[in-house]
Amino acid sequence: MGKSVILSAVAAFLGMVGFVFILVAICTNNWLVESATNTGLWQRCTDASGCENFAVGESRIYRNYEMVRGFGVLAVTMVFLGFVVTLVNIAFRNAGVKIGASVMATLYLMGGRFNLFGLRNHTIVSLSLLCQLITLSKETIRKYLFVLTFGSDL
Repeated sequence: MGKSVILSAVAAFLGMVGFVFILVAICTNNWLVESATNTGLWQRCTDASGCENFAVGESRIYRNYEMVRGFGVLAVTMVFLGFVVTLVNIAFRNAGVKIGASVMATLYLMGGRFNLFGLRNHTIVSLSLLCQLITLSKETIRKYLFVLTFGSDL
């Protein structure tokens, strides 16, 4: 086995692990945990009534969740594509199909970047709601959000 096949196998393994972690992260119901309620990106679970799906825009709390959902889905898609491309590269190497490492790396990096964007957007929404609840001025809220957004884009 050549060095590039071993590296591709390691990349496939790490890609699979990343795919599972990101998928579990966006599917879990523990994004916002309160005393008797757990809220995820797709469902809200309470001790009394069980779990129910919620529509984005249904409540002020869920406003802007479509951004977080969208970036999460894009992250899962990119990492899954990177995993598939890596497997194709390993499986069909002897048939003359060779996919450059930059293609696989780009897909994995895009997945990671989309995941960070989704996490950043969730943090921004949560911080925005928190700032409104503790009645900070709109100018102060804008400053916090600007610093948070700029810092995550670096």
